[in-house]
Formats: sequence, structure tokens, C-alpha cells
Amino acid sequence: MRSYQIIEFGEALEARDYPTPAPQGTEVLMAVRACGVCHTDLHLWHGYFDLGGGRRLTLDQRGVELPFTLGHEIVGEVAAVGPDAAGVEVGDQRIVFPWIGCGDCDACRRDDELLCNRPRTIGTRRDGGYSDHVMVPHPRYLVDYSGVPEDRAGTYACSGLTAYSALKKFAALGERDSLVIIGAGGVGLNAVLLSPAVVRAKVVVADVDAASKTLPGARFLKIETRAGIMGRRMPNFMETLRGEDRQSGDAQRYYLRIMLRASEQQSSATKTALIREVERISQRHFPAEGDSPGAEVTGFYVLLAHLIDSMIRDQWMTFGVATLGIALMMIVATGSVRLGLAAVVPNALPIVMVTGVMGWLDFKINMGAAMIAAVSMGLSIDSSIHYIADFKRRRRDGLSRD
Repeated sequence: MRSYQIIEFGEALEARDYPTPAPQGTEVLMAVRACGVCHTDLHLWHGYFDLGGGRRLTLDQRGVELPFTLGHEIVGEVAAVGPDAAGVEVGDQRIVFPWIGCGDCDACRRDDELLCNRPRTIGTRRDGGYSDHVMVPHPRYLVDYSGVPEDRAGTYACSGLTAYSALKKFAALGERDSLVIIGAGGVGLNAVLLSPAVVRAKVVVADVDAASKTLPGARFLKIETRAGIMGRRMPNFMETLRGEDRQSGDAQRYYLRIMLRASEQQSSATKTALIREVERISQRHFPAEGDSPGAEVTGFYVLLAHLIDSMIRDQWMTFGVATLGIALMMIVATGSVRLGLAAVVPNALPIVMVTGVMGWLDFKINMGAAMIAAVSMGLSIDSSIHYIADFKRRRRDGLSRD
């Protein structure tokens, strides 16, 4: 078998070939399919643990001899079994539980092997999974991982167990309680993943790393996991997102609402591109079949985005038509082309200043500002008509300009 081993602490691992061992007694030989890299492996590779204050715990003190094969987050397939090994067969795929004790002390006899003072931990005391084969002393240290992706299963032997053990200590917390997970590394994110199944409390994650501001790790979680967390925390809300489409009369037809979240003051082009991308993904997963049109993307967000896009696209034509209409109306009202055209200036200039100049300077204008501008324009037109008509009537009555 080939193993990648520490030959000198802090130096590159070296590939070495050894005869593949044959299992004896209750031993099980595992062909390694995957092995995670734990942060503990880095400490072991350096050859010591930093205890602070200039103190170190070296691997020599722990009885580790070189060359040594790291790796304790192991997923493998049973390659051979010893004559006394029962419960597994060649070809079975299992996680290797690495935290193995001596088997003789009080801690081991009460099934607390992790507390054993003479451990035989695979990957930290005994050769581990940075190899194509690893020997396991007994089938009870092999765990079926059916339904769990292989590249994730191995990590549950270390960071997964650590997070689970910590969460179990707070299983008594209620739904009104809060649980703070400090640190969003491998163990912290595993705690986020496991928390819906272990605790009822609201989970908050804290981390000093700016890259962790997207917590609680949502971008690392599969959509099924996020939906499961939301379903547990907000069951009534989740029921509104999916269900049977009773309006269609088809008992086999269901609806799924996709919620779009977007920052304020995004451009119309950005919103339209987001909607098109959702349409593309939705129609790929829910294509049209028979009389069914397939996935549809609609809702208030979509309506407003298309409305604003249409307004922006047609704004200059609309402005031109409105300006022409104001001019014609004022000419008819005053009976004078000169006065009618002059009246356009105070009515059109504010709109040009608001929409034109601010648009050129890339200032964002919301719907409220547009409505206020429109109302102001209407009031200005109305007052202008009344003012000019009254002015002409008084002039006809012989009143002076004063």
C-alpha cells in the first residue's frame, strides 16, 4: 500500500510503499476512498501543540514516532476482514470512527474511550487515512453513512462530532432562548447545519473574520438545508411558499413561490437581469409539459421592475409628448402662441432639472420623487392657466398692468 507520511516534522509529506497488511482477529482493513484534512493535522505535521506562554506539547512527548501517517476523517470501503470480525462485509462503505482507546482502562470499559489516557486514535497515534489502506481494530468503529455525500461524511468523524457534542449540552433550551456559536470555521458551520436537529433555540453565529459576515453560513448550505431550517423556525410562512394548486383543479399540480431579495436603489437593468436568471433556472427545472406552461416568475417585485423599466425606456418620448401637450393647451387657453410657448418653460424646466440632471449625475430617483414631480407639474399647469386667463380678462376690462 502507498502512504503519504511525515518523515521530518514541518517538511513535505513523502510517499512510501509498504506491504498491504492482512487483518487479524477482529481487525478490518479499509480501502480509503476519501480523507479530510483537519486543522489538528497541521499541528501534528508541525510536531507540537502551542500551549501559549512559550510552552509546547510535542508529539515526542505523546509517544508518536516517525515516519507517521496522518488522517483521522476517513471514509472507506471494507477490503478485508479478520476471522473474528462480524457485522461488516467486503464492499461495505463506512466512516471510520477514529477516537479509539486502549480497551482495558476504566474509561474504555464505561464506553468513554475519548477519555482514555492510552489512546490508539487513528491518524493521531496510529497510522491514519493519508494512505490507500488503513487498519481498524474492530467493526464497531465503522459507521454506515448511507445518504450522506462521501466528501462530507468523513468530516463528521471529527468536526461533526465536536459540534454535535457541544450542541447536545444545550438540548434543553427552548424556542425563546438564543444560542451563540462563536467561530464560523469548519466546526462552527457544522454546528449551524446540525442545530435544527439538536436544539430548538434561535442560533446566532459570531466571528471576527470579515469574510464571515454572510453568516449563519447560508452561502455554504444547500437549498434543502436552508429550507429545512426555515421550515422549523417559520412553519406558517413556509406553507405559503409551496402547496397544492387548487385553482387549476389538477390534484397533481403544485405551486412553488420563489422569493427574490434585492438591495434598494438597484438599476432597472440589474433587476431585470435577476428576474431573467430566475426564469431561466426555474424553467430548466420545471419545463412546460403538455398543457402546463411550466414555471412562471411573477409577483409585485416583477411587476414593479417591469413598470420602472418601461418608464425609463419611454421617459423621453413621454416627456416630449407631455411638453407638446402643455404648449398646445396653453396656446388654446391664452390665445397666444408666444404666451403658450413661454408657459412651457416654468412647467418643463423643473422636470428637466429633476430627471435629466440627476439622471446624468447618476443620482437614484425613487417612485415617491417621481410622483411628487408629476403632482407639482400638474399643479403648476393648473395655476398657470388660471393666472394667464385671469390676467387677459382683467386687461380686457381695462385694468392696467399695475
